[in-house]
Amino acid sequence: MISKIDSYPGRRMHKNELKPLTTFSQRLKEVGQASSNIANDSTSISYKVQSLSDQSKETKKDFDDIFGKIQDTVKMVTNQNSIWLLEFIFARRIDHINWVRAVDKAIETNDVVIMPQLNHRLCKMGLWYYQSSVLDKDQEYIHNKLEEPHRVLHESAIEIRDGILAGDNVKIKTARAKLQDVFVMLAKVFDEHLTYLENKSIQENSKLLN
Repeated sequence: MISKIDSYPGRRMHKNELKPLTTFSQRLKEVGQASSNIANDSTSISYKVQSLSDQSKETKKDFDDIFGKIQDTVKMVTNQNSIWLLEFIFARRIDHINWVRAVDKAIETNDVVIMPQLNHRLCKMGLWYYQSSVLDKDQEYIHNKLEEPHRVLHESAIEIRDGILAGDNVKIKTARAKLQDVFVMLAKVFDEHLTYLENKSIQENSKLLN
């Protein structure tokens, strides 16, 4: 049987030829509709962002200037003031001891609300680490070793949180064991960094005295 719908002038299509084309046409229509929705949403978002930007250009500029100065200061202090960095790294080590205790408290009380900061980029160490730039090659080597265990430490806490929410004690226990192992690794890097900075600080002081 011949379909009444023409594919193009001078050619009629059978139904078995028409079906794939119809399905494809429907999919194209769905994609087109989805694309239209995305475009409309994007336009709306862009407009709102631009509107906000227009209303607060001075505020944004001030913020960018302040943030830029903070980044410059972090880089300068990281490279030039080993005493400050020594104290800072030691404080971050204490932070993470307390951080682990907070995770354990959340496990003990079965309460994820009291979990500490889970984003490794947003804790005090993370905020410093991802803005810092180290020029001393020996120090940079130790500095770079901090990232992996620190990131995995926070990921382990996320797994613990998920285990608490799911009521999965096996997952909690496994993730807590992983957290302990990686904390030991991180502590060793902290120790290595602190020892290096102690020696560097003494050497710098000796140069000043001579």
